[in-house]
Amino acid sequence: MANLSGGQKMLAAAAHCGCFFGGLGFFLLPLAIWLYKRKDIFVAHHAKQAVLFQLFLAPAMIALVLALSLLMATETAAWIVVIGGGLLWLGCAMLATVRALSGEYYVYPILQFLE
Repeated sequence: MANLSGGQKMLAAAAHCGCFFGGLGFFLLPLAIWLYKRKDIFVAHHAKQAVLFQLFLAPAMIALVLALSLLMATETAAWIVVIGGGLLWLGCAMLATVRALSGEYYVYPILQFLE
């Protein structure tokens, strides 16, 4: 993508890296970037994707943990599913970060049906 500064790429990547922070950092960092850079199309796109991804996936993971703890006969099977979901979550965030640093637009696979 032409005419993107290093600062734009770094802010876009930082929005996706919010999931690596504990607590509410996974949601607050991309939200702050999105609100701060709403007029920058590239940064706003990446920050919005990160916010929507976190808003969708965090409650889904919590619901999955609760459902599996109630429905699964063994805790081992539940932990395998939860760890797999967490790795998928982090893998998507890392891929989005790399794409942002490369100056490319990225849409999370889960969010593709929203656009």
